[in-house]
Amino acid sequence: MNRAIDAVRRPEVKDHPLFKNSRFALWKNPENRTRKQDIIFEAMLQAHWKASQAWTCREDLKDIFHASDILQAKEHFKSWLDQVMATGIREVMEVIPHMFQRHLDGMIHAFVFKQSNARAERINGKI
Repeated sequence: MNRAIDAVRRPEVKDHPLFKNSRFALWKNPENRTRKQDIIFEAMLQAHWKASQAWTCREDLKDIFHASDILQAKEHFKSWLDQVMATGIREVMEVIPHMFQRHLDGMIHAFVFKQSNARAERINGKI
């Protein structure tokens, strides 16, 4: 999603050089941003650019972490997908088939059960 956000952000920054170093302000979580990044971030949100809409899509997906079961997570994902498609932001919509829909079941299980395959990947890396 960060690549999609950046692909949307770049052309907007060319027209508004004030936001030249805004990439990390959009990529970072609020608690990890510097004061300068907070100022840039707030200005971009208030400008209602496509980049801020793309960021909102990414953040709204994070709500899936609060799903209590698989059915609720799938419903949230479908609602989120409809929201993304309604934005009409091509760069974000192109990420969906490649990244999310192919791995939806695995992602939802990871979100709901708070587990990943990190341990298996670590062991595999040592082999």
